[in-house]
Amino acid sequence: MNINDAIFQNINNAMPLWFQQGGVVMWLLLIASFISTVITIERLFTWLKYTLASDDVNVQNCFSALEQQDTHKALQFCQRQNTPRLKMLIEGIQALPFIGTDKMSAYADAKIDNMARGQSVLDTIITMAPMLGILGTVLGIIDSFHILSLQGVDDPTAVVGGIAQALISTAMGLCVALLALLPYNLFRSFLQKLTLRLECVGTEFNHLCQQNKLITEPRTLVNSDPVIQTNRAENVS
Repeated sequence: MNINDAIFQNINNAMPLWFQQGGVVMWLLLIASFISTVITIERLFTWLKYTLASDDVNVQNCFSALEQQDTHKALQFCQRQNTPRLKMLIEGIQALPFIGTDKMSAYADAKIDNMARGQSVLDTIITMAPMLGILGTVLGIIDSFHILSLQGVDDPTAVVGGIAQALISTAMGLCVALLALLPYNLFRSFLQKLTLRLECVGTEFNHLCQQNKLITEPRTLVNSDPVIQTNRAENVS
């Protein structure tokens, strides 16, 4: 136990002075900052890969083949790229001549859940970091007033310095929250766009299939969103 304390003390002494002045809460904020950074980098690479994989040509070619009632050719166009829209169309085409709305909806929900991975953690860090910072400040002010009670008002320097040091944790908490808020809003915007793109493709696919009589048992879609009927509000929020 003494060895562990010595190791922690050495690590703490190696940190900048302002970090040491923030107290134990600074370590919790440092861990939260590290987690936020890892999630942000991983999600950036994921969304960059999705953005660079333009599938507009293959989607249009697939729709053109469906207009000609050539489902085999449409499936070939969809298999040329591994993108969410084309993979969702594969689910629908493979279900023909039956209605594939349920399979397309299930794939869309699963894909949205996958692309939203990590956003809940970022949301938690955004809420938790300022609260940890305030906690560190309150603990620092308590220590300052404890010093004041022992030394009296004749030496206010220690008290003022203690309060100034206590505010470091609040500033650190706000910085961590801001650094998590920016990528969170960015990823949320990306997810909303992906959801809209999947909705549009699903609606167009069902319209073409019914118009060209590719579905043997057409039905009236009660919901205006035939592709994504569940989890959308939870994932985008």
